[in-house]
Amino acid sequence: MKFRRKIIVIGYGLAFMALFLFYQLQMREYAGFQKIDIANAEDKTAEFQYGVDAPVDSTYIVISGYAYQTFMDYKTIDYKIVLLNERTGETFSIKTQPVERQDLLKNDTALHFAKVGLYGRVSKKAGAFSQNYYEI
Repeated sequence: MKFRRKIIVIGYGLAFMALFLFYQLQMREYAGFQKIDIANAEDKTAEFQYGVDAPVDSTYIVISGYAYQTFMDYKTIDYKIVLLNERTGETFSIKTQPVERQDLLKNDTALHFAKVGLYGRVSKKAGAFSQNYYEI
């Protein structure tokens, strides 16, 4: 009986540690942004079809939309959402996840890849959104 109790306590301890680690990894992934320099970046927006959905304001700022080049043969796309701080001029990158956009496949016959959608979120504290205005 004593051995069984030890196994149960160890099991609960490991489960708690796994949940805590998962929570910490999620917070690290979504809480911070990465400061980037776009001074030498070439503006290629004219080559893309794109759209940004209205950001969702909650504990996080959630940004979604789509971007793709017409007649491109995509297998994967590595998106980054870039936010420009209007007050300081600094730019930040937010990690994103690909999202299937079947609506775009139906409306654009030149598009043959469904995961042209994007989804990213950032903690309001990390971006100090109450004191700053960001352009997407």
